Parts: sequence; structure tokens; C-alpha cells
Amino acid sequence: VVCATIATYSWDLLGNCMALFFSVLAVYWFKKSLYKIGIYDVMALVCLIIAMGFYQAFVGVALSLMIFVYIKELIENKEQKMRTIILSMAKIGSVVLISCLLYYLSAIIVGKITHCELYPKEGYNSISIEKLSVSSVIANFIYIYRMSFEALFAISRDAFTIAMFGFMEYLTIVIHVLLTLFVLVVFGLKIAKEKLPACKIILILTMAVLLPLAMNFSVLISGVGHIVTRFGLCMVYILVPIACMYSKEFNLPNFRLKYIATVALVMVFVVVAKNVQVANQVYVKKNLIEQTTLSNMTRVLSRIEAEETYEYGKTTVVLVGAVNDIGNPINNFTRVDELTGVEYYSQVSYTGPFSAYCKYYLQYDINVIEYSSVANEVYDQALEGLDKFPNKNCVLTKDGMIFIKL
Repeated sequence: VVCATIATYSWDLLGNCMALFFSVLAVYWFKKSLYKIGIYDVMALVCLIIAMGFYQAFVGVALSLMIFVYIKELIENKEQKMRTIILSMAKIGSVVLISCLLYYLSAIIVGKITHCELYPKEGYNSISIEKLSVSSVIANFIYIYRMSFEALFAISRDAFTIAMFGFMEYLTIVIHVLLTLFVLVVFGLKIAKEKLPACKIILILTMAVLLPLAMNFSVLISGVGHIVTRFGLCMVYILVPIACMYSKEFNLPNFRLKYIATVALVMVFVVVAKNVQVANQVYVKKNLIEQTTLSNMTRVLSRIEAEETYEYGKTTVVLVGAVNDIGNPINNFTRVDELTGVEYYSQVSYTGPFSAYCKYYLQYDINVIEYSSVANEVYDQALEGLDKFPNKNCVLTKDGMIFIKL
């Protein structure tokens, strides 16, 4: 489902895929020099900077995978001293922080060179750190843990439990609960079998508690999270196959734990199958959105061309109202309507995309502006009697400009 919603941002899809690739590649280089400092750390640093350059949210993938690496190290590598592991974690943590700083500085420098201001300065998709405070970070902490819990264990149209049928949403929650218990039991048995010292157990528990923060690292800074930024949270499913591998080592009275592991894998398959169905629904709706946008935009241009005073590429066209209100809502997709990237029913959201859609998609040259740039009382009174498109009385020609009410 997360992949499907990411794919709805088709213009960003390649960048998102590259961000995911370099985040995973950074983990590969980190593993190559887990307990020493070398060129691999520099390569991991570069990969993280590139990943953030494409989309900052995917850094959570790298951080969550590294936590899994260290948990496995603490459990399986009994000969490795605790001090060495902590120093290794400090080294990688430092590399991550340095990469964030270098990315932030490079973004500012590139903006100065190209004379492009970073947008937006704060809030959604922001990389600004000036607004951070102790209270905001604490609020983001609480938000991340609540969001992570709801994504896995709550009925929501913007969560991992979303399904095409209501009973499947409840079944998915039950599966998540059972898988969580399975992972906790198996990891607990494994830790008990290895007879780990208390310090290692405490460190494992600490990393487990911090896992949601790592998975949602960008949310910790921006305070904004939606399903597209939760790719790191998807990494939690990796714990299931790891637990399945550990389960082969245990035989409990009257039954084998590996049989439960098989059931766990089947449950994961059920979740995947459910997500495939939801993803297909997302793609179907996005395809309809593309077709209806093409139809509606063609009709809008045809209505503008019907005005006698209109001259192609010369006459100023003033858009009155919300551009994304063109057309009608696409019904019968209530299950996916609240997913990020699928909630709208038009590819054109405001004046900029309207102009770009005409120029690059329709190959149509049009001089279009927003009504706010020319608004005055005379125009306000003249436009009061207009109906919204597609009604016939939706266009007004005045002062050499064509006003169309959307």
C-alpha cells in the first residue's frame, strides 16, 4: 500500500526509488566497516546525503535496518565486547548526524547558487531546523509513537490496516497482534538461550523502544507524517522472518515452534495479498483521475476558445475559484479515498499545474493567471452572477481578459 501511494506521485517516483536504494546501500557500507573506521564509512556518508537529497523520509529505512543489524549482533555475536558495540553505534550515529548536517548545508548552498529559495520554509516537507524546540521535539516524540501504533493496530483509512473489505481490516489487526507476540516470544527465548548479560539485554530493549523514532526520523524533525513518509515503518515486518529463523532452534513440549513460524509466514502472506488488492484499487482510481482530468481540461479549454475575443497564446485567462474543483468526485473508492496522494480527483491542483498541464501534456500555450492578482470590487460584482464550470454561464470577458469560474 505504501509503495502504491508513493507511486501516485509519479513525478517523484524515480527520486523516491533512488532514495530507498541509497538508504539501503548506506547500510551495506556500514556493515562492511561495522567495528572499524574506514573508506566504507565515507561511502555510507555519501549515500545518506544522496538519499536525503532525493527524499529525507527514507533515511528512516537506513536507521531501522541498522538497529536490526545491532540487535542481531548483540544476540548472535557473544564474543564481541559491549564497549566495542557501543563505540560502533556511536560512530555510525555520528556519521548519520554529519550526513544530515552536510545535506542541510549543501541544500542551502545550492539554493544560493541557483537563486532558488528552499520551499517551504517551515512545516510540511521542511528541512528547516530553526523552528525546533524542546517542546516541539517532545510533541513529535508522542506523535510518532501514537502514529506508529495506529498504523499497525488501528482502523484507519491512512494506515497499514486498510483493506477493501471491513472484516479484513479487523483480521489484519489480529494478525499484527499475533505476529507481535510471536516475535517477542521467539526473541525472548533466543535471548534466554544465549544467556546474554544484563547490559546487552538493556541495550536491546532500548533499541527496540527507539525503533519507531528511527523509522520516522524525518517526522521527528518536521512533525508531519503521512503514509508516504512511513516506508521506514514497513521495515518492522523484517522482524518476522528473523524470528522464523530463530524459531528453528527451539522445541517446546508437545509441538515444535517452527510450525508456528510457518503459520506466521502465512499470516504475512495474507497481509501482502490484502495490500496487493488495495494497491490495485489505488492504481485504478489514479488511472480514472488521469482520464477525467484530461477530459475536463479539454472541455475547459474548449469553453475558453468559444469566446470571440480569445486569441491563442495571447489573451489573458483569469482562473476564478479552486482549480482542483474542476469535474466531479470519483465515487465508489471510499476505502482508499483518504490515502495520501489518492484523496483528490484531479491532477491539476492550482494555477501553476494548470498552466503546466496545458503546456506539457496538452501542448497548448495559454496565458493564465490567478484571480487574486487582478481582484477588485468591480470584478467581484461582475463575477457574482457567474455559475461554476461546466455551466454555460461560467465565462466573462472584461477589459481584454477572459474570466472563467471553476
